Amino acid sequence: MGCINSKSGGGDEGPGDRALKKRKIEVGKGQKQQGVVELKKNYHIDSKTKVLGIGAFGRVFMTTNKHDENFKVAIKVLDKVRLRDEIEYIMEEVAILHSLDHPNIVKYYETYNDSKYIYLVMEYVTGTQLFEKITQQAN
Repeated sequence: MGCINSKSGGGDEGPGDRALKKRKIEVGKGQKQQGVVELKKNYHIDSKTKVLGIGAFGRVFMTTNKHDENFKVAIKVLDKVRLRDEIEYIMEEVAILHSLDHPNIVKYYETYNDSKYIYLVMEYVTGTQLFEKITQQAN
């Protein structure tokens, strides 16, 4: 489907039974626009999509699932050119997040990939950014 490390549908798999699909992601690799086309089939993405934040490697957007308007997600769009040598670390982080299920850790849902970007679909969490919360508690 265009997803990497996404949970397979159906079945009563437990966390230990899920086999992570390991695929090497590289700059300039991936099917051209496969990621964004597949992503738009499942999530509302347009010029009005709310930007939650901008970082050194990309942006994070908040949107909803097309099949369930109440299901909000955060989509982290990472630029492969900016990532270059960090792509392997990102995919390691994704593999770790995929295996975790804890109420205090943001849930990872799926990854889309095209020739320019990696799209990480994660749980949308409301509230203050973690850095702001830590700073407030320190004062």
